[in-house]
Amino acid sequence: MRKLRNRSEAQQGFTLIELLLVLALVGIVLAIGYQAFFSANRAWQENEAVNPHITEANAVMSVLGREIRGAEKPSETHQAVVVPEAEGTYAAGERLFIYRYDDSSDEWNKIFYRVHDHELQRCLLTDSDPNNIINAAFPANNWETIASGISNQQAFYDNTNGTGDQRLIEIVLTIADTDRADDPRFQPFTVSSSYLSRSREVGSVSGAPVAGPGGETTVPVFSVTLNATQVSLNKNGTTTITARVHPSNASDQSVSWSSSDTSVATVSANGLTATVTGVNSGSAAITVTTADGSKTAYCRIDVAGGGGGC
Repeated sequence: MRKLRNRSEAQQGFTLIELLLVLALVGIVLAIGYQAFFSANRAWQENEAVNPHITEANAVMSVLGREIRGAEKPSETHQAVVVPEAEGTYAAGERLFIYRYDDSSDEWNKIFYRVHDHELQRCLLTDSDPNNIINAAFPANNWETIASGISNQQAFYDNTNGTGDQRLIEIVLTIADTDRADDPRFQPFTVSSSYLSRSREVGSVSGAPVAGPGGETTVPVFSVTLNATQVSLNKNGTTTITARVHPSNASDQSVSWSSSDTSVATVSANGLTATVTGVNSGSAAITVTTADGSKTAYCRIDVAGGGGGC
């Protein structure tokens, strides 16, 4: 009997040890599981916070690159892209100006960018007169926020070597969790790229004088544009087309007008303005040609067979 009791007591002691070991293993597994859950939740929160900023930054850089590469000089003395020096409350590199000519609307755009209150903001001004665009003041309102979380103030750099018309513009944006600066959900990251603007001078307000053989100076024509590229008319209908010679201070502003098919549409000119009349159904091209340089622009006229106006 004593041997059996001792064996039973030994078995009970062994079971208790096993229980303690199991409890210890369960505690370890729970601790590992909690740590894994905490890490996964932290990573999820980080991705939730940073992914919108990554998407936003990539979209902004794409727009900036397109606008800088498509920039155009509004005059002989104004660059197509400008990184202004320090002025007022703005330090150097906090603002960017981009000039762009819209052929479809025959209007000039002046695009302003600024870094303000941890935001990259954009403002667009449009005007058919390049003089007004050049002289447009830095806007006080109507700003659109296109990126948030900007932690660096100086975002724009003009890295152009020399004084040529083409500008090499570098954009640097450092993105941080500025809404939770004391407990950020992600580490700051930087996106940067450099873009080269074109030296194209289309529709500019003023061109550079060119000396002639007799010492006289003239401003040559750079291009001519029309206020429409396609018009639909009925038979006997009329429409008015207006030409603009660029630069606006070109010495010779005279132009001539012609129709590729007068049996479809005819054109009568009055200087830079022409009246087009539909004759018969079909299509014809109305062409304006400058006397200086033979620069041309076209408008397609589609005439329907019915009568009446345009």
